Amino acid sequence: IDVTMSASVDPRHHLALIQFFKNIHSGQMRRSSDSDDYATTCYFSSRKSKKKVNKAYLKYQELESEIFGLEKELKKNPKNIQLIQRLHILKDLKLQEWAISLIRFESRLKKDWFRRKKYPLNLMKLIALQEAYEKDNKCLITELWKLGFSDMLNALKGEAINMSDHEKVLDELKKSFFRFSEKTGKTTYSKAERLYRFYRGIVTDGYQSVYRTTDRATFMRYLKDLIFATGFSKAQLQNLQPDCASNVIPFCQLVNIDFSNQVPSWYQEPKSQVNNYIKNVLPLRVA
Repeated sequence: IDVTMSASVDPRHHLALIQFFKNIHSGQMRRSSDSDDYATTCYFSSRKSKKKVNKAYLKYQELESEIFGLEKELKKNPKNIQLIQRLHILKDLKLQEWAISLIRFESRLKKDWFRRKKYPLNLMKLIALQEAYEKDNKCLITELWKLGFSDMLNALKGEAINMSDHEKVLDELKKSFFRFSEKTGKTTYSKAERLYRFYRGIVTDGYQSVYRTTDRATFMRYLKDLIFATGFSKAQLQNLQPDCASNVIPFCQLVNIDFSNQVPSWYQEPKSQVNNYIKNVLPLRVA
């Protein structure tokens, strides 16, 4: 099952945001080599994964690509009614205007994933589960999407802070990590200063370089403390550039997924035929 959600983002930031996602590593989410083939798409896992395949892509570019492919097919089959109808829908200016700012996040959840998460594997049981969710004003698709993208959502957590304001970073660390000595009456900030050197190492040499050259347990402990004290997200730290002005822009905050606003205002949802299928088709038996 493909579960997809969209975020509306200023198109000027689209390519930078896709590149930003390609640098994220969190939990089981790893940058896939499949991403190297596409400037407008980022795969968070191998397309051959047996559990799930997650990707982010620019909707407008996907729309243009689909139109190009259909027009190519139509030249070979100029009287194909289905192709003509699909092109008519995709070329609608309202649809194109709606798609131009969208970044889509798609999670293709496979049978093994559903089994591990203890969801029904039978389609009719899954539909019944969705209907039960609707009675409680919940949505199964939203729940599945959040589970599918949980690693990315955790990586993007973070507060607004100018990542180039190094003194501010040190101040935030000192607020959380200090030791007061009753004997001397002085406060020391040894741990805060160690964490600050760790942070400066990431700024100077890059996240991956520090990760490779630091004891794994120490790195994870320092990273956890740094995120706790500063409000940085893991994704922000992974995308830091050495003393670069772009560090001021918290790209991860550009992504705001409104789960209640996933279709255009003019869209009319087609009426489900599932109940008719259950009533009229399922009872049939071969004599």
